[in-house]
Amino acid sequence: MKFILHARKCITKKSFIFLTVVFNLSIMGNAYSINSFIYIKNKIPPGDIYYSKKGYTVVADGKGLCMYGVYNPASHTASYEKSSYGRVGIHYSAKWKCGFMDSRQNFKVINNDRGKVAGTFEWAKPFWRIPHINMINNPGRFMKEVTERSDEPDALNLSCKHR
Repeated sequence: MKFILHARKCITKKSFIFLTVVFNLSIMGNAYSINSFIYIKNKIPPGDIYYSKKGYTVVADGKGLCMYGVYNPASHTASYEKSSYGRVGIHYSAKWKCGFMDSRQNFKVINNDRGKVAGTFEWAKPFWRIPHINMINNPGRFMKEVTERSDEPDALNLSCKHR
């Protein structure tokens, strides 16, 4: 009888410890899910039809799939001017169901001179792959996805970096 009571006590303690560890790991997974950035470099020269003296702003558009949000200290947008970099932080979900799904979010690119949407693109992170950018509305191909080692002249350069 003593053996059964002792075994029951051990099982109860071990299950409590196991559940506590699982709970803490799920909280940590959700809290530390900022895993990607979109870097923006404006290389559009003056005189180009897509040139904006005040630069561009990139803003999340619509609802994303398995996304917590888009983060930047400057009110969730990234503004920049000629030849300077902007950065938008991507915070995607680490929940169990999203861990086995693609994540994605649409963005609109706003021309700060006119205050109108100049184009749209999608940040996409397929399951077990690195993130990339899909162009949705890119008039005149003024936006280009680049790698860290390349630059596209006369374009709004967009690149993904995964942490």
